[in-house]
Amino acid sequence: MKKIMVLILVLGTTAATYAQDFNNNRADYGRPYAQRYRRILSPGEFARMQDMIKREPFKDGKRNIFKLALQGRYLLVDQLNDVLKQITFDDEKLDWALMAYPFTADTQHFYQLRDKFSFISTRDKFDQFLQTAVDNDRPRRKDVFSRDEFARLQVLVNKEPFKDSKKKLIEAALQRNLVTVAQVSELLRQFTFDDDKLDVALMAYNYTVDIQKYYLLRDQFTFLSSKEKLDKFLLSAG
Repeated sequence: MKKIMVLILVLGTTAATYAQDFNNNRADYGRPYAQRYRRILSPGEFARMQDMIKREPFKDGKRNIFKLALQGRYLLVDQLNDVLKQITFDDEKLDWALMAYPFTADTQHFYQLRDKFSFISTRDKFDQFLQTAVDNDRPRRKDVFSRDEFARLQVLVNKEPFKDSKKKLIEAALQRNLVTVAQVSELLRQFTFDDDKLDVALMAYNYTVDIQKYYLLRDQFTFLSSKEKLDKFLLSAG
């Protein structure tokens, strides 16, 4: 209880607010979403919380500290990523991640936490959550991946050992982000076989901003039959 009271006092005495513009904090997001960025844990607050979690010997105590620190505040996916490094087991990591989702300012990056889980079964649960998660205080706006964000996605996809895992990661990323045809082309290069490339191409179509260029993806396929399937899809979609 003493540690919890110290945490409340530490967080309560911080007068400055921490705002960071990710090109998402714009007027058309609405006031509630903009308020998220004004209430993000500052680097100092986050470091103190991390230290308290690290020093707490019991897992329930660690969880309580984390939960209390988020009351009325928000954190970034990069910060949550660092928090999860303190947790050993997948089930606990998933519990903490899902608990933190409503208090995460940049939920469009939440898919990046997928590689924090060791087991496919846990990643599947994480994917299922992302497909149904609702951001209650703002519309689910989507922006095109920036160069850095897309490069990070590419690294994460490349690290996945199985093709199905790669596809699930891409699908999770597209739930809250948009792509260009050039970016889809880069994603297709992560796969060897035409069938897998076609799966990703069809999946990404509805999240692509320049679909008038989608025919350019024909060059990514080896076999005529695959190109014809893409042609048929595009003609029916157009």
